[in-house]
Amino acid sequence: MSVRADAFCAPAHLNIILLPVGPIRREAWQRWVERMEQFREVKGADVPGSTPFHPPPLSPHPHTIHLSFHTAPLPASVTSLAALSPAYLPHAIIGILDCPSHPSLAAGAAAFQSTLARLPDVQRARVERCWAFEPCEGEDQAGPAPGAEDVVVVEDTGFYLSTLVADVIASILAGFHSMAATIEYLPSITTPSLGLIPPYLLANSSAIHHRLPSNAISASASPPSSLPRSTSAGVLSAPSLARTPSGLGAQANLFSRSASPRSDTPPPGTGQRRKKIDGRQSKLFGDLYLLAGRLNDAISSYNDALPQLRTPADALWLGAATENLAIAQVLQYWHQTEEPPPPLPADKSHPAREPWSPLADKLASALVLYAKAFPLPSPFDRPTSSLASLANGGVPEAFTRFDLTAPLIYTRAVLRFARFLLTIWGCAGLTPDCLNLLVRGGVPSIFTSSPSPSPARLLAHGTRIPLLSRATITEVASQAHGPFILFFDPTEQLRVFSALAAIHAQLGFRRREAFFLREVEARELDLVVLTRNSGRGTNGVVAGESTHGSEDLLAVLESVCDVYGIDLRGPGLLIEGEESAAFPRDLPRQGDHFGWPALQVALLRDAIAVSEALPDYPSIIRFSLILLRTLHAHLSPAEQYHLSLIAARALVAARQSAGADTGTDKKLELDFWAPDPVVSLEVVLLSPDRVPHENALTSEEVDVPTAARQGLYRTKTRASSSAKSVAAQNEPIEFVVTLQNPFGFDLELQSIELSTSGVPFDAEPTSVSIPAASLHSIALRGVATEPGMLVVRGCKVRMADTREHEILLPLSTADEQKRKDKARNARLELEGRVKFVGLDARPSLARERPLSAALAKVAPPAQPTFLEINIVPEQPLLRIRSTSLATHGALMLYDGELSVVEVELENVSSLPVDFVSLSFEDSWAAAAQLALAEGNLCAAEAYELESDLADRPVFAWTPPTEPVSIPPDGTYTLNVQCIGKVGCTSGSININYGHLDRASPPSPLFHTRRLAFPLLVTVHTNLECHAIDLLRLDTPSSSSPTSPSFHSSEHSPPADWTNDQCLFTADVRNRFGQPFEVTFELSADAVLDASAFDHCTTRLVPPGATARVALPLPRLRLPDAETTQPIPSRSDRQYVVSQSAASGSDERTSRELFWYREALSKSIRATWKEPGTNRRGSLSLRGQRLTKSMLEVFQRDPLDVRLSVEGTLGNAVRHRKGDTWRTTVNEFADVVVSVHNYYIERDLLLQVRLEPVPRDPYDLSWTAPPIPASTPLPATSAAAWSQTANLAVFDGLLSRVLPSALAPNEHATVRFPFAPVAEGRVAFRAVVEEIEGKAARVRRRALAGKKKWKGGIEEAMQEAPPERVVQFAQRPLVVEVVGAAEDLPT
Repeated sequence: MSVRADAFCAPAHLNIILLPVGPIRREAWQRWVERMEQFREVKGADVPGSTPFHPPPLSPHPHTIHLSFHTAPLPASVTSLAALSPAYLPHAIIGILDCPSHPSLAAGAAAFQSTLARLPDVQRARVERCWAFEPCEGEDQAGPAPGAEDVVVVEDTGFYLSTLVADVIASILAGFHSMAATIEYLPSITTPSLGLIPPYLLANSSAIHHRLPSNAISASASPPSSLPRSTSAGVLSAPSLARTPSGLGAQANLFSRSASPRSDTPPPGTGQRRKKIDGRQSKLFGDLYLLAGRLNDAISSYNDALPQLRTPADALWLGAATENLAIAQVLQYWHQTEEPPPPLPADKSHPAREPWSPLADKLASALVLYAKAFPLPSPFDRPTSSLASLANGGVPEAFTRFDLTAPLIYTRAVLRFARFLLTIWGCAGLTPDCLNLLVRGGVPSIFTSSPSPSPARLLAHGTRIPLLSRATITEVASQAHGPFILFFDPTEQLRVFSALAAIHAQLGFRRREAFFLREVEARELDLVVLTRNSGRGTNGVVAGESTHGSEDLLAVLESVCDVYGIDLRGPGLLIEGEESAAFPRDLPRQGDHFGWPALQVALLRDAIAVSEALPDYPSIIRFSLILLRTLHAHLSPAEQYHLSLIAARALVAARQSAGADTGTDKKLELDFWAPDPVVSLEVVLLSPDRVPHENALTSEEVDVPTAARQGLYRTKTRASSSAKSVAAQNEPIEFVVTLQNPFGFDLELQSIELSTSGVPFDAEPTSVSIPAASLHSIALRGVATEPGMLVVRGCKVRMADTREHEILLPLSTADEQKRKDKARNARLELEGRVKFVGLDARPSLARERPLSAALAKVAPPAQPTFLEINIVPEQPLLRIRSTSLATHGALMLYDGELSVVEVELENVSSLPVDFVSLSFEDSWAAAAQLALAEGNLCAAEAYELESDLADRPVFAWTPPTEPVSIPPDGTYTLNVQCIGKVGCTSGSININYGHLDRASPPSPLFHTRRLAFPLLVTVHTNLECHAIDLLRLDTPSSSSPTSPSFHSSEHSPPADWTNDQCLFTADVRNRFGQPFEVTFELSADAVLDASAFDHCTTRLVPPGATARVALPLPRLRLPDAETTQPIPSRSDRQYVVSQSAASGSDERTSRELFWYREALSKSIRATWKEPGTNRRGSLSLRGQRLTKSMLEVFQRDPLDVRLSVEGTLGNAVRHRKGDTWRTTVNEFADVVVSVHNYYIERDLLLQVRLEPVPRDPYDLSWTAPPIPASTPLPATSAAAWSQTANLAVFDGLLSRVLPSALAPNEHATVRFPFAPVAEGRVAFRAVVEEIEGKAARVRRRALAGKKKWKGGIEEAMQEAPPERVVQFAQRPLVVEVVGAAEDLPT
C-alpha cells in the first residue's frame, strides 16, 4: 500500500489499484510500481474531458488531482463505506502485465480477466485497464492482437505513460458525472452499513440507470441542477479541541446507552425529508468535487450541507462533511489560494489560538459527531476470530447483528486527526513543509533523522509549539484503540495498530509503541499463517510470496522484546564447529533485572507461539531458552519443564529439516543453555595424618649427611606457609563441587569432570541429576601422576544434545578484589554523574554506552588466578599401633604429677621413615597464649605465665642420640613426659616424619607428614599451697613477752645468732581423698647460707586437712641495680606496657617485690608423693604473692643499728638481759646508738634520733615506721614522751647528725646523755634517717608522682637518686631506774 494511502488528505485522493497479472517477475513488478508512483499528482489541465468535474479550462486557480496507488484491492469493509463518501471506492484498476512472463498478449489478457473475475463486486472499479510492459518482439506492432483488444502495450515509459494516466483520470471524472446524476434523482440516501453497498456505487450499475429519467443520464456535459455552483469557501465554527472527549471514555459510553436503536427514517413531513436528502446530496457532491480537485466547489457544497445535517440521524454525515471541509481548506492552503488565519494571542475573551486551531476544531467536532452515531451493542455480540473473518471474505460474522460503519469511520478519523496534530507538532506549526506532508504524506524530518531523536531532543522540540504537546497527540490517537476494534477484520486491525505504533514511535513513547507492535505481530501472524495454508498470497498471483514474512515478524518481535527490557543474547542452535555466541552465562543479580517480569513472560510466550506458527526452529529454541533462563522464577515448574521439551523437540525437527533440505545429516546441537551450574569448587582437605608439610634447610645444612640431620630437622620442621594446597603423587585428590539448579525441574548433567592444566591429571567424569530449585554437592576425583604444580581451572559440563562447556572458577585474590572494588566504585561514580532512567536503562542501550570502555581503562581485567595444588613426591605413611595408656586416649593426673606415655608407631607404606620429630599442643598452653595475646595481664603475671609455659610444659620429649629408621612394616616406640596442670583438658602429641634419603640430589626443601595422637587429659587438684608468710626470727627474751621469738626446740638459733634469717611458712591443704607427703627444701645456694639449720622439712597431709609447713630461710639483700630493672618477658613480645597508670614510686616498689619474689621462688622447692605408690610431682609456688610487709622481713636491713647504755662519771649501769638495762636515780648515763653500713655502696649523711616508746609491754606501736621530725606526734607518741619526761632528763636534743658521711663498711657512734629523776621504766628506739639535698628531693617527688617529670617513668627511675634510707633499731632499748645503787645487780 502506498504511503499516500495514510496521508491526512487521503479522502481527496483517487484510489488507483495496481493489480499484478500473474505470473509476474517480482523485480519487474516492483520496478513498474515504483514508476507508477511518480504520477501521484496530475495537473488538471493535462486531463482531457469537459464534465462538470473536470477542471475549468480558464480557471485562475491551479487544479491538481491527487492519486494514491494501492498494490492490493481495497478491503470489503472499506469499500462498503462508499455510501458515505466516494473516497472509499476503488476508482480504477490497472493491471500490470509482464510480457516476458506470458506466452502472448492474449494469454496475458485472459489472465487479467481471470484475476478480475476472482474479485468480489465491491472491490471492482468503474475504470479497469491492462497495461503490458516490456513487450516481446512483434507484440509492439500497431493494432490490437487477437483476444487482447483491451490490453495497452506500453513502450515509452515517459510521455506515453503520463498520457495513459491522464486518460484513466478522465474516465474516472466522467464516471463521477454519471454518479452525480444518479445521486440527484435518488428518492432517498441511506446511511451506509457494512456489507451493504448501494448499487449505484458498484462498477456495474446498469439496473439503476434503467430506473432513472432519460435526461438524468443523457446530458453529460451539463451538471445536475442541484449541484452547487458557489466557489466561496465557508468556515464552520466547530467546538474547540479542549472539549474533545479523550481516551476511551466517550467510546465506553456508546456501549452503555439505554436508548432505543437509531432509525434513519425521518419524522413525518415532506420538508424535513427533502432537507435531509438535499444535505446528504450536497455532502456527496462535495466529496466528488474534492476528489476531482475542484476545492472551491467542494467547500461550497460542504457549507450548503452543514445546516441541513443537524438532525441526530445525520450525525455521521455531518461529521464526514465537517472533516472533509477541513481537508479541503488544507488543500487550499497548500495551493496558496487561501491563507491560514493569523495567530491570536490569549486575552480575557478567548484563549490563544494558532493558525491550525480552526482545522483542529473541525476535526475534533467530527470525532464527537462520529461517536454519536455509534450503534448500540447487543449483550450477545462477541468478537469473531480473525481467521474466520478472512475465510468469510473479509466481513466478520458479527456484522450481521452489529453495524461497524460508525466505528470504522471514527477510527480512521481519529488516526487522521492524530497524524494532523503529529505533523503540526513535528514541523512546529502550519508551515509549507507541514502542508506538503499533510497533502502528499510522509513524516516530519525530525522523526526521520538518524539516529532517532532522543527524549531530550523531543522535549526541546516541544518548546517550539507550546499549545500542542505530545500528551495531547497520544491522547487523541488512543481514542482509536477501543473495544470495537476487536470486531474489525484482521487487515483493518493491522492497519489501525500499525498506525498507532508508528504515531507513538515518532512521539518517542517506546512502551506504547511496543504494546501496539505486539498487536501488529499478532495480526500479521494470522495473515501469514492464512497465506501459507492457502498456498497463495492475499492477491493470489505473486509467485513465491508465501515463503516470505518470517524475518519481518521476528524483527518486530525483537524490537518489542528490546523495549520491554528482554536481553535477547542467549543460547541457540549451533552447527558442529560453529563458535558459540557471547551471552551472559550467569543469572542476573538481584536488583539488576529491568522491566516487568509478567509482561516479559507473556511477550516471550507470544514469541514462541509465533515461531512455532511460522515455523522457525532456531527462533523456537532461542526464545524458549531465553524465557527459561532469565524468567524461570516467574514460571511454574511444569511450564519450565515444558519449555525444555519445546527446545528439545525443535532441535529434533531442525535436524530432520536440515537433513531433508541438504540430503545429509548435519550435526546440529544446542549451546549449553543452563546458567552455569557450578557454584564453587573446593579441594577436600586431606586427613591430618596425610597432609604433607613443607620444611626448609639453609644452604649449609643441605650438604649434611642424612644420618646427621636429625637435630637440624627438629628445629626446622614447620608446616608449609604457602597458600596453595598440597597433595602427594599417585594418591587420589578429591574435590567438592557445589552445583545449583535454579529451575523447578531436575537438571540432568550427562557429564561433569574437572578441567585442569599443568602436571598430568587423570580426571574421573561422572553424571549427576541436580534436584529442582536446590544446591547439590558432588565429589569429583582424580590422580596426579607426576610431581609439580596442578592448576584446577574449573569444570567441564555437558547436557543432553548440548556441546561441552567449560566453566572457569578463578580465585578471588586480594588483587582481584581490589580491582573489583575499584571497578565498582568507578561504575558508581560514572552512574552517579549521568543517571539513566526509564527505557534509557534498557540492557541493549547499556551495552552501547561507553561505560564499559571507561571501566576497562580504570580497572583493566587482570589475569585470572586459579586453584593451584602442589603435587609433592610420594610420601610414607605411619600409624599408631599401641600406647601405654590403659584407657584409649585418656590421661588422668594429679596437679603437678610427672608421668611418661609410650607410643608405638608402625610404618604401613612402601617407603622407609628416616626422620621423626615431635611437637605438642595442649589446652592449658592455648589458654595461656590467648591470655598473653590479649595483653590484659600485668608484667609480673605475664612473666609468671611465660615461665610456667617455658619451664614446666605439659608435654616434653627428649630426642634420641641415634638416627631414627623405621623400615616398611617396622615399628618404633616414643617416650613422652607429661606434667599435670589444672585447667588442661586436652592435648595432642604431633609426630612429624618423612623419608629424606632419596636418590635425587639434596634439596633445601623437603616434605614430612604429621601424625597426631589426641589425648583427653583429666587433672585432679590434690594439694593447694596458700597463705605463705615470712616471719622474723629473734632471740628469746623473758623481759619482753611481746617481742617476736622462735620457741621451737627443733629450730633453736645458736648463741651467736646474727638476726640474718627469717621463717618461711605455708599452709598446704589436701583436697583429694588420699594422703600426701609434702616436702619443702631449700635450694643449693640457700643451703650454703643457712647451714646451721635443717634445709628440708616433710609433712604428711591427711585428706581434707590443712598443714602448716615452716622452714628457716636466709634473708637477702639484692643490689639496687637489679631491683630497679624492668620486669622481663620470656616471649617474643618486644614491649611490656603496664595496664595501670602507677606512679614512679609504685612502679619501683612493684619491681622490687617482683625480683625478691623471684629470689624466694628460686630458694625453695616443694614436692609431693603419694604413699604406697610411685606417683609423685611438684608443688608450684609461683602463684603466691609477696607483700610489702613480707618484703621487709625477707630483705636484709641496709644498716645495723644497735642501742646500749653506758654509765658516765663512774656511775654503774648494768645489762640485765637482751635489750634491758638498769641504772639508779640521779645518776648520769649515755644512750649509745651504734650505726654500721653493711650493704649501701655509697656515702650516707645520717641523722640519728631517739624516740620514746610506750612502757606497756603489750603496746606494739613501736614497730610502726618512724615519724618525720616535721610531723606532729600522734597521741600514742605524745603520751610516751610525757612518761619519759617524768622519769628522765636528756642533755640536749634527741636528734644528732653524724659529723661526717658514713662510708660503706664503716660504723659510727652517737651518744645521748640523760639522768633518771624518778624510779620507773622507760623505753627508746633509735631512728636513722638519710639527709639528702634539694635536687634529690625534687627528683624523688617526681618519681613519686607529685611533680611532672619531663621523661617517662624509666627515665625518672634511672635519673632518680637511690632510695632514701630510713631505719630504726630492730628492738627497743628498755631502761629500768631503781632507787639506790645497791639495788643494781652485779
